Amino acid sequence: MAMYLIKNIPVLPFKRFVLPEEKITIALRADAHKDLIEQCLKYNKEFGLPFFFNGKFNVYGCTVEILKVYRNESKGFMRVTLLGKQLFRMTQYNKFDSTSSCPSAMVKWISHMDHPVQDAEIIELFEKYCNAVALMDYDKLSLLNLMQELHLGPETSFSIISKHNREEREALIKKILKYKVLLRKQRKSYIFN
Repeated sequence: MAMYLIKNIPVLPFKRFVLPEEKITIALRADAHKDLIEQCLKYNKEFGLPFFFNGKFNVYGCTVEILKVYRNESKGFMRVTLLGKQLFRMTQYNKFDSTSSCPSAMVKWISHMDHPVQDAEIIELFEKYCNAVALMDYDKLSLLNLMQELHLGPETSFSIISKHNREEREALIKKILKYKVLLRKQRKSYIFN
């Protein structure tokens, strides 16, 4: 798995897997979470959203940039719009950072999702799914692009990213693409019959 650069970042465990370039809005009530947002705004820092699933942490997550903050002091909550930036794998979780009341983690950036897809069957299935032939530059088509285009749910995205090698990730993407192409065909035949 291609990873590099270990870095310590503030983290906020989150019950949804976020992908790079994905925009989400979250509502926060806990003071520690609001403190994390305030610190990140003050120092213009990104923070990590490790995926919290089935009652436990997973080591994968995505850093996010704060785009917009709405504070409602009377009701005691904060609504924050975030943009996914970089996938990571946690190597160590620290419940509380020495400089703040926010948890932090040592992370390694994941780069393997940005590599171009080289499997001809995946490209062919994706063309069928999109009903398009050579409308995009397939040299730039990556697993991350595919996941974004297919609008996969958080658990499915997590399943793909957490696979240990390229073959396993591509096999899962093929399975998903075959299923989505089949569904699209069935929908068309139902509409036209």
